[in-house]
Amino acid sequence: PAGTTYCFRVVKSSGTVLDYYYVYPEFTTSVGATAPGTFNAFETSTAAGATTGQIYTKRAGTAFTLDVVANLTSAQLATFNSASNVFVDLVTGAAGGQGCAGTPVGISGAALNVTLTGGRGTTGNFNIASAYPDVRVRVRYPSTGSPSGTSCSTDNFSIRPTAFTVT
Repeated sequence: PAGTTYCFRVVKSSGTVLDYYYVYPEFTTSVGATAPGTFNAFETSTAAGATTGQIYTKRAGTAFTLDVVANLTSAQLATFNSASNVFVDLVTGAAGGQGCAGTPVGISGAALNVTLTGGRGTTGNFNIASAYPDVRVRVRYPSTGSPSGTSCSTDNFSIRPTAFTVT
């Protein structure tokens, strides 16, 4: 298991403990080498430890934030910490889940990096000027080079106009 320390003692081929040594060699297994299997995004008010949640309708021209979570085998990967190397953007035309099925089209001005601590982090402000009927959050890791993982939020949402004018 990750973060476990093991100590060794030396024995002779007969099974007797080696005499006259006072230091036992030891090693500790790594705690941060596991990469997430998937990512998801949802409202910042979603309970701690959650791996799924809703994203409610947003208004064009109004700033909003979302939470991003790193998952491994249907649980939050609490050992995952990133230093702004998780890339998040908003897309339209994608189906949710691993890989973002369909043909996602990035929404202009809706891309940023997010830092995850303990497997979860809050994005900076998104502020989208236009309305979109079907939006998902696309998460890619790492943000530099070729991403090893791409996921879209399981929930989709819309960005509605701020007002309607009737003439």
